[in-house]
Amino acid sequence: MKPFAPTRRAFLKATAGVTVALPLLDSLTARADSPYPKRLIILYTPNGVVTEKWFPTAGSSEADFTLADCHAPLAPYKNKLLILNGMDLTVCTTPVGSGGSIGEPHQKGMGSMLTGRPLLPGNFIGGDGQAAGWGSGQSVDQRIVQELAGQTRIPSLHLGVRSNRGLKEVRNRLSYYSSANPVDPVDDPRQAFDSLFQDFEVPPDDLTRLRLQRRSVLDTVKTQLTQVGSRLSAKDREKLEQHLTLVRTLEQNVTANPGGGQACTVPGQPPVAVVDDETTMEGIIHNQLDVLTAAMACDLTRVATLQISSAINHIRYPWVGSLEEGHNLSHAGNTNASARTQLITRHTWHAQQVAYILNRLEAIPEGSGTMLDNTVVWWCNELSVGNAHLQNDMPFVLAGGCGGFFNTGRYVRLPTGTPHNNLLVSLLNAFGIPDQSFGSEQFCTGPVTQLHA
Repeated sequence: MKPFAPTRRAFLKATAGVTVALPLLDSLTARADSPYPKRLIILYTPNGVVTEKWFPTAGSSEADFTLADCHAPLAPYKNKLLILNGMDLTVCTTPVGSGGSIGEPHQKGMGSMLTGRPLLPGNFIGGDGQAAGWGSGQSVDQRIVQELAGQTRIPSLHLGVRSNRGLKEVRNRLSYYSSANPVDPVDDPRQAFDSLFQDFEVPPDDLTRLRLQRRSVLDTVKTQLTQVGSRLSAKDREKLEQHLTLVRTLEQNVTANPGGGQACTVPGQPPVAVVDDETTMEGIIHNQLDVLTAAMACDLTRVATLQISSAINHIRYPWVGSLEEGHNLSHAGNTNASARTQLITRHTWHAQQVAYILNRLEAIPEGSGTMLDNTVVWWCNELSVGNAHLQNDMPFVLAGGCGGFFNTGRYVRLPTGTPHNNLLVSLLNAFGIPDQSFGSEQFCTGPVTQLHA
């Protein structure tokens, strides 16, 4: 009989695949399962930021920082944030002859943000007249979907808020199933609701099944950990005992609060609305976020994107007094006080929407923590500075620990020029995917270990 050798794939097939890593043992590489699923939410807002009102003021340590004006709405969640500085869209800033992407910055930023790869040639004409095609590879969210295949009814959810506007091109698509195969976001929350919750219900027996399944997972983990113990060194046995203590704590949490299905509450159906209208935009985003939260609480999906506008972004925000088109505002010079005031107001409103979804996730208990603790929310942008079309020092914010993988509550200043492909690798690793590269290998040096717990 062959000796016991637990594998990641075997665990996933047996237990619906929500993962918590075993301690890294010198004698053995293994994985175990956690009773709560990990989730990824990517939120996109367009056209760069006003950097001096965006990046925090650093203190004596990474955990000692003061939020900038634009992030004031995120103050209640400061200990759940990772605000990054020093990360570049290197695939976009590298010249074409050196392997970088063709196209103008808005095109490159949108098509390479989640793929980490240059654009394909094509006939989409950007704002400066350059031509480019679709993204050239699978996006990071779909790589995670691929790994989670079959574990949820909906592989992934892709929502928009005035993101389509009747035009399908590289500047208004964020996610890619595969090369030149973009995902179309759904701008209508009623349509999204119907696709998820029409004829959906959670039978009471399913709640009991979920609780028993989670307890069974932990029983299996304890048995298998005991079996591998005899093969470990004394040092690794000490690590293993510490991890067994964690497993026993998880077991107690599951018994006290099964979470998951019990948190599943189907929201009311959103009202019929004209989705490409500035008078409905503010209400639609909350409807979309409510649908997204409910889908994850019911474990219908664990991967979602929400795209607010697009890199084209010719829309106004009259509800906050911004009556000029966003793209034009982002191009205004630094001495244009009115434009900068409007941009800061918009960015603060975007932060309010991020705070809205964080509040919804934080309100759902899971064991000794919340759904936010088992989720990672990535707030991204295709540019750093709009009027210069820069893609250095990208304004990236992470929220949520993704099951303890990310060490939050910090302002992390990375080495200058850290390629954003490294962040994509860290997202994969957070979901138990051991890849050490994603996208174009020349723009990837491994995960951003400074972010990990």
